[in-house]
Amino acid sequence: MSTLAVFLYRVDKRAAQLGQWRISEVTLHLTDLLGGLPGGLVAQQVLRHKTSKRSFATVTWSILLFHTLVMLALIVGIDFGSLMSQLGSLRGNHYGAMPQLPEVTRY
Repeated sequence: MSTLAVFLYRVDKRAAQLGQWRISEVTLHLTDLLGGLPGGLVAQQVLRHKTSKRSFATVTWSILLFHTLVMLALIVGIDFGSLMSQLGSLRGNHYGAMPQLPEVTRY
């Protein structure tokens, strides 16, 4: 995926230089999100492409933060299903947490 990211950044840089059709930023970010981030970061620095556009950099670094948090969670062993249930209970059960029903006693 990183190789694809480098290729896409290179094609986009060349298209920008020639005033041709460009690869969308969404495509570049999606490639980074799906595992191409190392190649994307290297391509940005080596090609000096998209390095001065603050909004692009903000999304790129947010993707890096997301990847880092997921890796830390996997290393620590966080149960994502349990985490989503806990988030659901905090946010009004929007994430699938079941509401607690009172127990029924029979006489």
